[in-house]
Amino acid sequence: MWHRRPRSTTSSTATRHLRQVSVQHYRLFRLSIREDGGDGWNVRVYPPSGKDGWELQCSVPDGLDELLAEARQRIDRRLDGEAWPQNP
Repeated sequence: MWHRRPRSTTSSTATRHLRQVSVQHYRLFRLSIREDGGDGWNVRVYPPSGKDGWELQCSVPDGLDELLAEARQRIDRRLDGEAWPQNP
């Protein structure tokens, strides 16, 4: 359900109107939250450096909380590194 959106402008969601709903900040990263014009959400993550940002999207109308949690988790992994595997 969650995936990294390609940067191609020929994707099917590129033709939808994205309406910005809000902007949040998490660990110096900016999260731009947008409705995708259908039933889903789009979150664009901008790092402090302004380079190599990424987008997450979902097609679930009530999936914004999970999408934001995924964005925060990716930021945490990027800054803190991968979590150590737990020993059984």
